[in-house]
Order: sequence, then C-alpha cells, then structure tokens
Amino acid sequence: MARISLTGNRLSEKNLSKIQSKDVSSSIEIPALEQRSNKRTRIGFTNMNTDQKEKPFKPHLNKKKEIALKDSILFKTDTEYEEYLYTILESYGLFAELYDHFKVFLMSKSDVVGLEKLWKYSGDLKMDPCDLLLEKADVLRQISRIDLAYDYLEQASRQYPENAMVNYGMAMYHKLKREYELALHWMNKWMVVDGSNSEVYYQLGSTYHRMGSYDLAVQKLRECLILDSKHLGAQSLLDKIT
Repeated sequence: MARISLTGNRLSEKNLSKIQSKDVSSSIEIPALEQRSNKRTRIGFTNMNTDQKEKPFKPHLNKKKEIALKDSILFKTDTEYEEYLYTILESYGLFAELYDHFKVFLMSKSDVVGLEKLWKYSGDLKMDPCDLLLEKADVLRQISRIDLAYDYLEQASRQYPENAMVNYGMAMYHKLKREYELALHWMNKWMVVDGSNSEVYYQLGSTYHRMGSYDLAVQKLRECLILDSKHLGAQSLLDKIT
C-alpha cells in the first residue's frame, strides 16, 4: 500500500481515489487491524498477558500539545506508523492534529473498527456533540459505509431535530439511496430552519427533476437563483429542463 503523507500535499492519488471512487451503496469488507506487539496495550483493551481487570474508559485531560507529529512517509510499514500514532495517543490523549492524521490513515484502509476506537477519545477534542455525530457520519460516508453513517445521522436527528446540517445530512442520505419521498421530507424540514440557504432550493429542484416533476423542479430552481444568481448547478439544470 502507498504511504500516506499529510504534509506537503503528498497524499497519494491512489489512496484518494480508493476513498472517493467507491459506490456509496456498495458493501465493503472491513479488514481487521493487525495485532500489535505485547510491549503496549491496544487502546481500549487490557493486556491479555496480565490478570488485571479492564478499567472503565476515561478520556485524557486535553493538555497543551507541544509535539510535531512525524509524517507517515518516514515509516517503513503501516504497522509501524499505527504503533507510533497509538503511542502518541496513549501519551498525550487526542488533539486536533493527531485526530486528523489518525483519521486519514484509518480512512485509507476503510478501517471502521479503528475509527470507532479512535472516537472513544473524542471527548478530548471538546467537540459539540451534534458536530461530533455529523463528523462520524461524514467520515463513514467518505469510505462508502453509508448505512453505518446513517446510524449516526439518525441519532443526531432524534437529539437535534432543528439542526440544519442534520436535516441536510438526512436529506442527502435518502437522495443517494434514491428514496426521493423521504429526501423531500427532510429537505422541507431543512428549509424550515434554513430557508435563506439557496442550496435547499437547488436540492429540492434536483430531487423533483429526478422524480420527473419538472414544473416543481423549475419553481425550486428559480427560487434558488433568486437567492443566489450565480449558483451554477441551479442554472445548468434549469437550462437543461427548459
């Protein structure tokens, strides 16, 4: 597998295409993480060579970080790089730069198990709870695990029903699944809380177009262009219909 570089924009096109090109509805086999050396305990688990009982998880205190993370290109294997990231996590807790490095590495392997373990330490990041649910959903969407992403979106929709981005996420999920009636339901909820956003009307117009409701599509696309006369997607689709 090609090495991942998070500095100098050297992330390989092969890995990017592997993340971006998969069909969102496809089923992906999740590779198991390789076993680490017994020198350290894997995050969230007790050492199987001891008689100690597993301790309840407690997030690290988010201390000020004065560490420059090494680039993955400096490591010979994925296993060595993963060991390094876990060592930093165990020593310092999770901070923003480490999260970004770890997330991209795990996404490149479509490693859902690893991502779930990483998110156990998300309390260190002090993220807004709703934003955290949306972050998890977006990461899983990017590695084509859309059904797993929906679990987080659905949880967010129950807890934060008035959040515009939650309604947007639910609408896009159903649109990708070609469940257009459900997509319209969530787009209308999105419009109620974010009615000045031209993108709402573009997505409504696009969905009506897919359903063959061309008059409604034209109406929503024109409403989009009233709010944003430079919206290229809306203008292009309107020209196509009319």
